[in-house]
Amino acid sequence: MAYKVSTPAEANLLLAALFEQSGNTTCGLGVSEERCFSGKYLELGSIQLFPESERAIRDRSGAFFDAIRGGAFEWKVSKLDHVRTDLINLLGIEKPKRPNNAKEIATHEKALDRVSRALDSVGHIAVRLGLLHPQFDAGSIEDLPFRRATTIVADTSGIIQGALDFVARFLHPTARIKIPAVVHMEIVNQADRFLSMRRSYTVERSPSALLAHLISQGGQRALLRLDLQPDTEIERSAIFGDPLRNAFNRDTDEEFRDLNLSVPLRSYCDRLVLETARQHQAYSNPGHPVLILTSDQGLARMSLAEGIRPLYFRAVSAEDFFGETFSGVEFHPFSGELYRIPLTTVLWELATAFGSARVSNWDGTHSFEVTAIGQTIVWAPFHSHGDLLGTREIHSGPAAQPLNAPKQDQLPDAASRPALSRAATAKPGFYKFNVSTFLSLLTSLDRNEKLTFKQIEDLIRTDKAEQIAEYRKFLESGEFIKVEDNSWFSGEPLHKFMTAIRTKDFGAAEHTLRKVESFNIFLNTLVTRKRVSRDDDLPFTKRALTTYQILTEIVCAGAPVADEGFFATPNNPPPTEFAVAALRRYDELASGQPLVPVGAWLESLIRLDGIHPLYARDRLDEATAMGRLKLVTEGSTLDTHHDSHAFRMIEIEQERPIIKVVHLYRGDFILPGKASASLRLERVAA
Repeated sequence: MAYKVSTPAEANLLLAALFEQSGNTTCGLGVSEERCFSGKYLELGSIQLFPESERAIRDRSGAFFDAIRGGAFEWKVSKLDHVRTDLINLLGIEKPKRPNNAKEIATHEKALDRVSRALDSVGHIAVRLGLLHPQFDAGSIEDLPFRRATTIVADTSGIIQGALDFVARFLHPTARIKIPAVVHMEIVNQADRFLSMRRSYTVERSPSALLAHLISQGGQRALLRLDLQPDTEIERSAIFGDPLRNAFNRDTDEEFRDLNLSVPLRSYCDRLVLETARQHQAYSNPGHPVLILTSDQGLARMSLAEGIRPLYFRAVSAEDFFGETFSGVEFHPFSGELYRIPLTTVLWELATAFGSARVSNWDGTHSFEVTAIGQTIVWAPFHSHGDLLGTREIHSGPAAQPLNAPKQDQLPDAASRPALSRAATAKPGFYKFNVSTFLSLLTSLDRNEKLTFKQIEDLIRTDKAEQIAEYRKFLESGEFIKVEDNSWFSGEPLHKFMTAIRTKDFGAAEHTLRKVESFNIFLNTLVTRKRVSRDDDLPFTKRALTTYQILTEIVCAGAPVADEGFFATPNNPPPTEFAVAALRRYDELASGQPLVPVGAWLESLIRLDGIHPLYARDRLDEATAMGRLKLVTEGSTLDTHHDSHAFRMIEIEQERPIIKVVHLYRGDFILPGKASASLRLERVAA
């Protein structure tokens, strides 16, 4: 079962399918380090979803999707003693065979120390996720949140142990973030150390390699997340601009031998962090606070002694994390508002830190795995920009009834289900809006999963409530969005639709769009009548006719013929059947002539066979490749005299769907880049 790269939004759909197939709301959570665990998993507890009960009756998969995306889960973390024992066994750490051998005892204690630090690092993951918060000094807490612009200079501990994520999540934008170059160097060196260990044959079951993996990859992801987060600004100083960079170079001058300047100080990196803060303070306006974010007591004391305030915190330990239960919905520590942590965010963080993370039902027949590094995983820079990791679903046999699974006779029958509200039973409305703006709105919701009302106004480029309401009502009627607290949250159908559009699976896109009742009515009317026009007596308002026609065009369910109307194109025959229809329409148009206009041929397929031009082009390529047809095209210049004969289609540019107008008679559609205004089709003897 090969891995495929997926975004967290796409993984929401796959996870929802896993919970639906397993038949239970509770699954196990485990992590694996490819080399250190020899392919085995360390269990970290269980994940229990809390889908909306009424929604689960109507749409079980959709209810699971909303719970996963909206953080409606509890993570019950295994107890520390159990995890420690399992981790020691996975790493193959054995007690000294000779109890009195000092070397064996030292090696054993060093390995156990690495295990303890690795378990502490798992707690740091929870802080980076927002499930736990760093414990700040009481004097610092009374100043939070900041009421004036403040610069936070982070050291390496602030990044790896999650305090910088806390600053970005809850104190930004008042808190401005500055990362000294030496901190980047430390994390890069840690990553290089891990990769060097990984390439070594001696890394198998090594606690040092596991710790290096957790620290380096977790730290790099924290920096990447902040760098690629659009609303977080990070200042940096060049490494050659770091103050005192030459202060500890070797000096062999005999006159200064007693000063011992030939030995670099252990606190060199801390000194550079402190000097970066001092330099920034000197360049800032008088009174502008500059704080050093650190859990290093030595650096905090040194900064105090030199007149710079530390934002000191105590790092979370394994004891603070293991054996506890965490919710994906938490309170903002300062405003009291709720913030949500999607389950896929947890999996992405665990997979990056360990290498792989897995959610599976209790009997192991269904599981979903996320992998960030491995022999079969290929990385490219665009993966980081899109937050793409390798995912795969594993099915190892018929699903048994998982633990605590609800029995069918315990579910309410149709008669006992709650009646639909008056709004749900009312006649559906038909909505008019700009479809290009509609796609931009869906793209942003698909990526961000939440948009504030201000962001929506900026995207739609209007502050008129009645225009915004057209988009909202259409999306709400198909459960594409849920509106809460003056924000729009994306739903499962929205992500399914955008995935289908990006992959050009137009059948799936049409199926998802049919969840909108008004679109379903329009499409059913079109298929029944085979053609509609503005002059017809239609069972819906005509003000929105253009909107629904364009939506139908971009999912290849309909296409226009100029001066005739809008036709249904529900058919997409296989190449062998298409060859018969293609030749029939060519013969009818040719009437003994060798060539026919490409546009006329395509429109005859729309009008008489219900085949969309995109499907016609693809099936023509396949039929000629199979030897069913021979295609000859002619035309040296584009035919622009029939530009009213056109249709709209979706193209993906820079990962965004846009609407492109295609002119059927110009001759650059069948063979892109070539002026082929006329064609000749020939039968190929069997």
